[in-house]
Amino acid sequence: MRSNPMIRKGFSQANAYDGPVMSIKGTRNKTFLLVGITTLISIFSFVLCIMNLYSTGSFSTAYGLSTFGSIGALVLALVTSFKPHLSKTTSIIYAVFEGLLIGSISLIFKLYFPGIIIRTMLLTLLAVVLTLALYKQDPSVGGRIRKGVMIATLSVVGVSLIGLVFSLFGIPFIFWGNNLVGIGFSLLVVGIAIANLIVDYDNIALGSEYGLPKYMEWYFAFGLLVTIIWLYIEILQLISKIASRD
Repeated sequence: MRSNPMIRKGFSQANAYDGPVMSIKGTRNKTFLLVGITTLISIFSFVLCIMNLYSTGSFSTAYGLSTFGSIGALVLALVTSFKPHLSKTTSIIYAVFEGLLIGSISLIFKLYFPGIIIRTMLLTLLAVVLTLALYKQDPSVGGRIRKGVMIATLSVVGVSLIGLVFSLFGIPFIFWGNNLVGIGFSLLVVGIAIANLIVDYDNIALGSEYGLPKYMEWYFAFGLLVTIIWLYIEILQLISKIASRD
């Protein structure tokens, strides 16, 4: 997040804005709002998909909403990343798209692995709470791990892109399977996503300290939502890989 040119400029011009500036409290409230929107839409999506499944016996609605949600979320994420001043609008729409995605894929995972959704939600919430407690205890941890987390995250993105190319050609990708290598990779990605939470907290604290504009509350709340959803999906995949070996 700090790699964004606009944010780097803001950090290099501390307290250079004349208008209202962002705060930790404001960002927290906006994060709760975005998470709330995502949750409500995901419930709507889940119910819609399960109604369609019971009436038609197919996953057509689930697959359709997951595709629509993922594409929409990707587009909004790119727009928000390059245009932070639009984040008040784009982050809310992004939350809607992610809600459609989360609700639909959660139904699919739930049917194949009963009880997986509750466990995933609890583990995701636990990760958010514990990392926040760790950051409050030692705020310097964010700066110490920032570079390593960025490199690790980019590496995961690179591996995932390679896996996507393999899948397009029908070639099995060892990191995506339920073998020990695949499970180990999922554990690594979950760890990296958790570390990104700490970096997100650090970004919010730095943004407030450096007096970035008020609209950056929406931008950092969006960034935190991205990480939380990423973590949820990775934990969902990890538990499903382990369950499928039983």
